[in-house]
Amino acid sequence: MDRPLWQTLLGIFVVGLAVRSAAVAYVCFHSDVGAELLGPAYAAQAVAAAVTALGLFLGRRFVLAALVLLGITVAGIAILEGFVLGVQPALFALSQVLVAALATAALFYVLDRELGSPADRRALGIRDDPRPARRRL
Repeated sequence: MDRPLWQTLLGIFVVGLAVRSAAVAYVCFHSDVGAELLGPAYAAQAVAAAVTALGLFLGRRFVLAALVLLGITVAGIAILEGFVLGVQPALFALSQVLVAALATAALFYVLDRELGSPADRRALGIRDDPRPARRRL
């Protein structure tokens, strides 16, 4: 089955997030700033993003669990930076947590419908047949 364009682009963006998180984790581990807290958090986010991207590219259902894990790591890092370390303002950290939660919930809902079982897809009226539907006059 062909994947929609938004799903392919989302996978590419999540790969970019994984690369960025891995780079930040590398910098945190090799510097004095945040090596014990931020380094492992960004490493976990990089792993979660890589697994999510893999699930998006393969179109498997495990992407739902990986997406929730990615949302938790994004929100966790925002809480860590905003409330524990004080690197960013608390209101900004709270807004990041809110956006992460809403985006994770929305993507979970859409991907759950998109990657559901064939019986679920038929019940929703989603066709797996690549041929266009016949139009009745």
